[in-house]
Amino acid sequence: MSETSHRWLRTARQVQLERYRDASLGAKLQIVCDLNQTADAFAEAGIRQRHPDATDRQVRLHLAALKLDRDLMIEVYGWDPEVEGR
Repeated sequence: MSETSHRWLRTARQVQLERYRDASLGAKLQIVCDLNQTADAFAEAGIRQRHPDATDRQVRLHLAALKLDRDLMIEVYGWDPEVEGR
């Protein structure tokens, strides 16, 4: 990467951090929610790629299994990620 690109990236990062610092609490919360939604969308795409025949419910269970521990998945959903896969 060229020095110009590095400089541009540093400047862009500084501007981004300043905007985050200046953002209202509500705006910061919205950013976090948007990032979580994006992460879930990427995770769901990976699940659908690994489990192409999964129903929507199964995809939701696989997604929950990425966030919750095994015991809670079994207790709440009656679904064992070690049996079903992640």
